[in-house]
Amino acid sequence: MIGECAHVQGKFFDAAPILFEGAPTADIMTKLEAKGIDRKAMDACLALESTKVAVGKDIKAGLDAKIQGTPALFLNGAQVGGALPKDKLMQLIDGAKAVYQKSTHKP
Repeated sequence: MIGECAHVQGKFFDAAPILFEGAPTADIMTKLEAKGIDRKAMDACLALESTKVAVGKDIKAGLDAKIQGTPALFLNGAQVGGALPKDKLMQLIDGAKAVYQKSTHKP
């Protein structure tokens, strides 16, 4: 939910590395404030039912798609693993692009 509320403030990409450190919530909030995230706005956002509903929908979508962790990548509707080396990722993208181009007859 902290990520969602950081996004509301336009600070998701500032918050993401902090969230993945695994620090206690109090430490996270201190670090987020240092990145310019408004603590009062964060607390208000975290208390909103709409925030809980939005995050719940995201969790449900992930569970429905059988996502078990992050990162999760889908190409042409198929999940293709998590964190991949760049060359493997590019190979998969090129393959998906070729399938798309063949099916649509586009160059």
